[in-house]
Amino acid sequence: MKVLSYIFLIILIIIALALGSENGQLVSVNLLFVKLEISLAVVIYSAFIFGLLSALIMFLLKKLKPNA
Repeated sequence: MKVLSYIFLIILIIIALALGSENGQLVSVNLLFVKLEISLAVVIYSAFIFGLLSALIMFLLKKLKPNA
Protein backbone atom coordinates (compact mmCIF):
# COMPACT_ATOMS: atom_id res chain seq x y z
CA MET A 1 0.00 0.00 0.00
CA LYS A 2 2.90 2.34 0.74
CA VAL A 3 4.36 1.78 -2.73
CA LEU A 4 1.02 2.70 -4.29
CA SER A 5 1.01 5.97 -2.32
CA TYR A 6 4.51 6.82 -3.56
CA ILE A 7 3.54 6.07 -7.15
CA PHE A 8 0.46 8.28 -6.83
CA LEU A 9 2.57 11.10 -5.35
CA ILE A 10 5.09 10.87 -8.19
CA ILE A 11 2.28 10.98 -10.76
CA LEU A 12 0.82 14.09 -9.09
CA ILE A 13 4.21 15.81 -9.08
CA ILE A 14 4.72 15.04 -12.77
CA ILE A 15 1.27 16.40 -13.64
CA ALA A 16 1.90 19.56 -11.60
CA LEU A 17 5.24 20.11 -13.32
CA ALA A 18 3.71 19.54 -16.76
CA LEU A 19 0.86 21.96 -16.12
CA GLY A 20 3.13 24.53 -14.54
CA SER A 21 5.67 24.53 -17.34
CA GLU A 22 2.98 24.98 -19.99
CA ASN A 23 1.42 28.06 -18.38
CA GLY A 24 3.58 31.04 -19.24
CA GLN A 25 0.75 33.54 -18.97
CA LEU A 26 1.16 36.49 -16.64
CA VAL A 27 -1.27 36.74 -13.74
CA SER A 28 -1.80 39.49 -11.22
CA VAL A 29 -1.33 38.33 -7.62
CA ASN A 30 -2.66 40.70 -4.96
CA LEU A 31 -1.00 40.20 -1.60
CA LEU A 32 -1.68 42.33 1.46
CA PHE A 33 0.37 45.36 0.41
CA VAL A 34 1.91 44.17 -2.84
CA LYS A 35 0.56 43.59 -6.33
CA LEU A 36 2.72 41.27 -8.43
CA GLU A 37 2.66 40.35 -12.11
CA ILE A 38 4.19 36.87 -12.31
CA SER A 39 3.77 33.85 -14.54
CA LEU A 40 1.19 31.23 -13.72
CA ALA A 41 3.92 28.58 -13.57
CA VAL A 42 5.54 30.40 -10.63
CA VAL A 43 2.19 30.63 -8.83
CA ILE A 44 1.52 26.91 -9.28
CA TYR A 45 5.07 26.00 -8.23
CA SER A 46 5.00 28.17 -5.10
CA ALA A 47 1.58 26.82 -4.07
CA PHE A 48 2.90 23.28 -4.51
CA ILE A 49 6.01 24.00 -2.43
CA PHE A 50 3.94 25.74 0.26
CA GLY A 51 1.62 22.73 0.51
CA LEU A 52 4.55 20.32 0.59
CA LEU A 53 6.28 22.25 3.38
CA SER A 54 3.06 22.55 5.36
CA ALA A 55 2.44 18.82 5.16
CA LEU A 56 6.06 18.10 6.14
CA ILE A 57 5.83 20.39 9.18
CA MET A 58 2.56 18.81 10.30
CA PHE A 59 4.04 15.32 9.86
CA LEU A 60 7.14 16.22 11.87
CA LEU A 61 5.07 17.81 14.64
CA LYS A 62 2.98 14.64 14.94
CA LYS A 63 6.15 12.51 15.10
CA LEU A 64 7.77 14.72 17.75
CA LYS A 65 4.65 15.05 19.89
CA PRO A 66 4.98 12.90 23.03
CA ASN A 67 2.37 10.20 23.44
CA ALA A 68 0.34 11.11 26.51
